[in-house]
Formats: sequence, C-alpha cells, structure tokens
Amino acid sequence: MEEEQKKKRGPKKLLIAASCVGLLAAAYLGVGIFFRSHFVPNSRVNGIDSFGKTAQQMADLLADREKSYHMVIKTADGATEQVITPDMVDLSSNLQPGDMSRLLANQQAFLWPRYLLGDKLEQKTSGWKLNRDKLNALVDALPEVSRTDLVQTKNADLVYDQQQKSYLVQEEVYGNNIDTDRFKDALADAIVNLQEEISLADYAVQPTLKADDSRLKELIGKMNQIAQMKITLKIGGDQETVPQEKIISWIGIDENANMVVHDEAIRAYVGELAGKYDTVGKNRSFHTSYGAVVNISSGDYGRKVDQEAEFNALKENLTDGRDLTRDLNFSQKAAGGAGDDIGSSYVEVNLTAQHLFVYKDGKKVVDTAVTTGKPVNNHQTNVGIFRVKSHEANRTLRGRNDDGSSYASPVKYWMPFDGGIGLHDAPWKSNYGGKNYLTNGSHGCVNLPPSVAGSVFANVSVGMPVVVYNLPGTETSCTDSAVQAVINKISKAGSGPAAAKAATDAYQALSAAQKKDVYNLSALKEAQNKYAAALADAAKVEEHEQAVNTDHE
Repeated sequence: MEEEQKKKRGPKKLLIAASCVGLLAAAYLGVGIFFRSHFVPNSRVNGIDSFGKTAQQMADLLADREKSYHMVIKTADGATEQVITPDMVDLSSNLQPGDMSRLLANQQAFLWPRYLLGDKLEQKTSGWKLNRDKLNALVDALPEVSRTDLVQTKNADLVYDQQQKSYLVQEEVYGNNIDTDRFKDALADAIVNLQEEISLADYAVQPTLKADDSRLKELIGKMNQIAQMKITLKIGGDQETVPQEKIISWIGIDENANMVVHDEAIRAYVGELAGKYDTVGKNRSFHTSYGAVVNISSGDYGRKVDQEAEFNALKENLTDGRDLTRDLNFSQKAAGGAGDDIGSSYVEVNLTAQHLFVYKDGKKVVDTAVTTGKPVNNHQTNVGIFRVKSHEANRTLRGRNDDGSSYASPVKYWMPFDGGIGLHDAPWKSNYGGKNYLTNGSHGCVNLPPSVAGSVFANVSVGMPVVVYNLPGTETSCTDSAVQAVINKISKAGSGPAAAKAATDAYQALSAAQKKDVYNLSALKEAQNKYAAALADAAKVEEHEQAVNTDHE
C-alpha cells in the first residue's frame, strides 16, 4: 500500500519541479525582455544611476542634469575657489536620438543576473564636449593659480659654493604652485563626466627629490672633479681657457638624482667662441704696400669655428673630467693668429693700380703689373679676402665669351681663389697694368705676365690669403721708379716728336723684364707711327753726330 502511494507522489514532485523551473525561466525571460528596453541594475550613464530607466527617460534626465550641473573647485583647505556652470565652458551633451538605444543594446539585457549580484556597468555617451580655451582661461584666472605670493616648488639641488670650492646640498622648497596643465586636463575630464567637485590640493606641485636623498651626496665628488677641471683651447699661437663658471653651468642634476649635461649652455658658449674667433666676412684693416690702410669685409678667407665638432668635444671632455689642452675645432683655418689672421705670407692685388705683390714670411718676393677683370657684363674682379683653392700646372681654362662663343685657353699656372676667378699667366696679352683692364680686361681673373707667373706659382700655396682691394689715388703707382718714369713719358709721347723721341729712348733703356711691366706700350706705338718721319730724321741726326764724334776721337 505504501509503495503504491510512493509511486503516486513521484510524478507530482516532478511536475512541481518542472513547474518551478518553468516559472523561473519565465521570470528570467520576462526580466530579460524588460531590460531590453530598460537599463540593468548597477548601471550608470555619464555617472548618473540608470537602473530601470528607458532610453528616453535617461535622455531627459541627462538633459535636465546638463542644465542643473555645476562643478565646484575646492582649495587645499576645503573652501570653494570657483563654481563652473555649463555656460561658462560651453558644455553640451549633443545627444542624438539613437545614443541611448545603442547603450541599451550594448548592455546585454539577458545577463541581468550578474549586475543584480554586484557587477557594475558604467557607460558614457560620446557627445559631451566643452570649450577648452574657455576652461583654460578660467583656470589661469583662479586666485590660487594667479596669486601674487606664488612660491615655486623646487627639488633639492647641488649648488657649487665658491668659498668652499665644493658642491653643497640645497634644501627642497615646498611652494604653493599648482600643476596647471595636469589640473586643466583633470578638470576637463571631470566636467564631461559630470563630476561635481575637484580639489586643487590634489594638483599641488610636490618636490620629487629631497635633501636627505643619499644619491645627492654620492654625486658631489664626481661633480667637484668636473667643476675644477681646466680646459685650454689653442687658437694658432693664442689660447683660450674655459672659465670655471661656464663649466659649472654646463652640469646639473635631474629629478632622479642623475647628473645631466646642459647642451644648450655648452652650445651658447661655443657660439661665443665663434663670435670671438670667426673672421670670415668680418671687417679687417689691411696695411697695403702703398702705406695706406684699407678696410675689407667681403671674401671667404678666415677662420670659422666648427660649432658642432666643438660642442661634441666639450661634452666628451666633461665625461673625461681631466685637465687638457687642445686645438679649438675649426671648419676653416687661417694662416695668422687670433689678432691678424692674414699672417705674413699672402697675395696682394690693388685693382686701382692694377698691380700684384706676393709676400712670403714677410718678405716681398713678387712685384708686378697685372690685368684684372674688365668691369662690364659682371666680369670685374671682386674685392675681398679669399683663399687659394688649388695649385695646378698646365690647365686649360674654359668658358664663354660675351657673344656666346666658347673659349679654351691653355695656361701653365692656375691658382683659383674666388670660384672660377684665379691667378694665371696670360701669354696672349702683351700689355699689363694701367688702364689696360678697361678695354682688354679678363673675365674676372688676375692675368699675370708670363715672365713672373712662374715665380708667383712657386711662392703661392693652397690656403694662402689673396687680398683684393681698390685704393683711389694709386692709378699710376708703380714700385719700380724706372718703369714708372717710362710710363709717364709714354703718356706724353703724343704731344710732339720730341716727347715721342724721349719716350722711345727711355723705353729702349729698360731691361727686358722691366719692359713687360710697361702697360701703355700701345700709346708709344701710336706716337711713333704719328711722328715716324720726325723720329727717322732725329735718328739720322744722331747717327751723324756719332760719326762726327768718332772722327774727332
């Protein structure tokens, strides 16, 4: 009997269990369906509780919250520093109709039990925005930020004491300044998340390196060694010792108690060296062979500090930490010292006098008339102080004439100093000096008489300065008085037969080398042609007188 009753109760229990499961399933599905249109438990949208609310209800709530929202900025002592309302920073949610629906879809409604048991769902709309410029201006105007009694927080430091000749630890400073950049970022993030309060105290700048840090004392020995080192730089025959205060300014420590090198300070000092010792393009007073002084600032000759190489060398010297003497790094050197970088060996060209001198170790070794560039069509020889760029024998100079035709001129000696302009022999010319360059000048080169070109070549070397200048008043100057006297007589030869005869006799009395320096020989030939008959008669008279004198002897 009992067994029959047990058999009857079994199906009932199963039916009850199945009914319970069905009810639970129906409840689960029903709640899940509900949360497809409502936000799940423990959910927040833009920081606002959204549990049980529809998309429209949350949209309305956010719109109301936007209107009533305000941010309170607190000072370190809890006082209200500033209240920011949405209109002050142009705060706008910019909500779109589908924004809340998308958030609902993202919450996975049928996982509602996990949120009911404690999981949290934080969601944000993507449309919140504010005017960052207005926010930044508000922060900059805060009394705690713009205060007149502002004290900057400083880390502990190592400071060199001149009396004790050693670095000493300097205490950290606890200031009242705010890390405004970090605070502005945090404030903007808090506002778009509709947080209602933020404290300036959380953004006060704090020292990160304190005086009791053992690493500071460990650095003192190393930094003392560097501060007391002596760096001596050689510039030709002169020297420059790096001031100790400069070396001290080049080193420091960072917030992690590591020694650092201040590159900007080293580069600034190297810039000072360049300003002091660079001479390229600087005005120079040059003492000419004529006794006068000319000022010249153009040209590419001179010293130029290699600033990058010197910067790297000084950084390496600091790492080494020992006294040293070395050459200052130059990308371009000069022959002379710091005071007079031209030195005692140079080429001197007086464009006015059409004359060239070569000095070797202070001694004049070449003195000759030349022909320079014809001052038309940009063929003039440039004024300036230049460097001899190369030293070549047997070159063919090529270029174009003013009419467009090309030329190829073989020369024995080639010494360029200003681009394609250089010193070279010109065997195709018969006259040099004077005003010959005005009508028969070169394309810019300094044409040398063949008789002296070899001597110029032998005494000139690459890098030697070439000084080119104008000197009014020296148009007919010549250091050879005999040649100058002949030049002067020839200039008057056209005035009559007697003058032509005197000029002819004077020219004939010159040596072969001197005759090459007579630059106005064409004028003598014109006078000789003009007074040919008179000169012939004069020659006959001289022959007769010589014969009579011989008979008397």
